[in-house]
Amino acid sequence: MLAEDADNTSEAPLGDAQEREGQLLLQYREAVRALLAASGGDSRYGRRLYTEMLAHGLSEVQVEGRLQILNGGSPLAEFWRLTFTQFRERMLDAGLLSERQADDICQLFANSGFAFTTFTVWAAWGKRA
Repeated sequence: MLAEDADNTSEAPLGDAQEREGQLLLQYREAVRALLAASGGDSRYGRRLYTEMLAHGLSEVQVEGRLQILNGGSPLAEFWRLTFTQFRERMLDAGLLSERQADDICQLFANSGFAFTTFTVWAAWGKRA
């Protein structure tokens, strides 16, 4: 069996998390986490794949995690910006972000001077005993 899922714990600025841009990215991460939780999702599920597979009796379980470093303004950062715009209104309606924060997040993903680590995609695999 092979399963993959994400864990957004690793989403973080490469620079000082206390600087304005770093704080903004962390606010975005927490807003995503809250929005997923409100609809029954778990933004940290990927990190539990190992123990879940063991709990279901799989053997020879192995796990690996992958993340990327993104620079604002890159094609992949533009993908993140476009993805954010798709659920922006739900975050605003839920009070998870202000209009200003949402605008600033869009600018952050376009800022070539800003770099951050993405969520970790965890892959776990094992065999039925």
